[in-house]
Amino acid sequence: MTEHDANRFAEIMTGLAENFNGKLSGPGIDMRFAVFSEFSIEQVEGAAMACVRNRKYSNMPTVAELIECIEGSEEDHKVFAESQAQEVLMAARRHGKYSNVRFADPVTNAVVRQFFGGWLQICGLAENKLIWFTKDFVERYAAYKQRGVECTEVMRGIGTTDKFELIGSTPIVAIGGNTDGQKKVAAVVGGATFKQRQTFREGGPFHDLVEKDSAA
Repeated sequence: MTEHDANRFAEIMTGLAENFNGKLSGPGIDMRFAVFSEFSIEQVEGAAMACVRNRKYSNMPTVAELIECIEGSEEDHKVFAESQAQEVLMAARRHGKYSNVRFADPVTNAVVRQFFGGWLQICGLAENKLIWFTKDFVERYAAYKQRGVECTEVMRGIGTTDKFELIGSTPIVAIGGNTDGQKKVAAVVGGATFKQRQTFREGGPFHDLVEKDSAA
């Protein structure tokens, strides 16, 4: 937000306080404006409307609650990280070691490149390592997200082309703490067909699928 949004912000906070029988002083609004300055006025308004629609408590929402409405809860981020872990594995099966790739989510790209050692290492994961992959990925994703670690570089396979596959999408947080959308994302990873997902769930041979997909 900028100073041009100050009046609109004050209106939003005043309306929110009226809905929840709260009181706000001038200094209180100024303090909130400073805290929310990193967000857009549209994000603040969306969070306030979500609280008005969904919040069951009668007291005024705290600043921390409103920020969680904007950024998503810890559970929201965990669900998204889990969906990204599955997307990485499905991408390895679909594109294989001969492709160059970049994940649209820069944190996912960083986890693959910096923690797991890159695209070729993902494609070469042994079967006995897959059981721990999602857990390790989610933990590292949370750490990287908190520290602001990102990467947008293309990861090369062993092919000679400079073309690369752009995989996935960036996080979309459901305002108001509704994680239904994230759960659907986790169930339907980007670019995977039903048959591919079913094969993955049934524990199909990882290396065979990677080789078949990369040769297709």
